[in-house]
Amino acid sequence: MDLAGTAIGPVPVTKTRLRPSNRMALGIATAAVYLPCALGFFMDDSGDVASWTTLWPFVPGGFYLIWTGHLLGIRSLPPVLAWGLCLLVTAGLIFGLWRLGRRGFGWLAFSALLGAVLSTVAVVAAISAVRM
Repeated sequence: MDLAGTAIGPVPVTKTRLRPSNRMALGIATAAVYLPCALGFFMDDSGDVASWTTLWPFVPGGFYLIWTGHLLGIRSLPPVLAWGLCLLVTAGLIFGLWRLGRRGFGWLAFSALLGAVLSTVAVVAAISAVRM
């Protein structure tokens, strides 16, 4: 038995990159989008809070849908279509942040911060519209 051509020694260890799990990334993306919506429940007037309980699921995507509609020249949509598109844009925002957060823990932190900032802008705009 000739062992001259074989390498005997430690097996090289390859670096594996730790990635967040799918559930963790999806949970953090959803929390980053919907946690700023809690600001609306602390408004002064009870009528405003009552209307906020109906609006809050649509708010993160609704602001960007209305903004994009104004840029494209679309001024009004039927209400059912508008609410459905708001939920679709919100789901797209969560999906995009989830895909970004799955790349690594640094990306997960960045996507959570990005989602929180985008959602906070939408929530502040919606709160000011509800108070009018």
